[in-house]
Amino acid sequence: MNYHWFIILVLACTIFIIVRSAPDWGPLPYEYFHEFYDHYAEHMQNNIDHIQHVHEAHHENQHRVHETYHENFYDVNERQQEGSESDHETLERSQEDQRSASGKRKSRLPNRVNQEQMNEREAKSFLKRITILR
Repeated sequence: MNYHWFIILVLACTIFIIVRSAPDWGPLPYEYFHEFYDHYAEHMQNNIDHIQHVHEAHHENQHRVHETYHENFYDVNERQQEGSESDHETLERSQEDQRSASGKRKSRLPNRVNQEQMNEREAKSFLKRITILR
């Protein structure tokens, strides 16, 4: 029983001493955490610099990809136009050959498509796909 009172007395004295000396600890947090605050501030500044660098690199990459896309897009369009002109000439020649060989005229009736027209459409779509893939 006496030990319990002794332990309670020691705890009470410890608490009293801590509370009594607390006003003297005023400058302690800054001095104690000074290195931590400096390290934290430096770390945050490094993070900000890194984020800015990544942001700039992203914009440069985005700009480069955009330019490459436009170059390729216009290049493909030019090739497609050149190809479609030559394909159109080839198609006209083949149509003339077919007409002269068969001696038939094309069907002019609405909503009626003859086999020659279907073959022409398939040839056009095939040639377009080939020029796009080049």
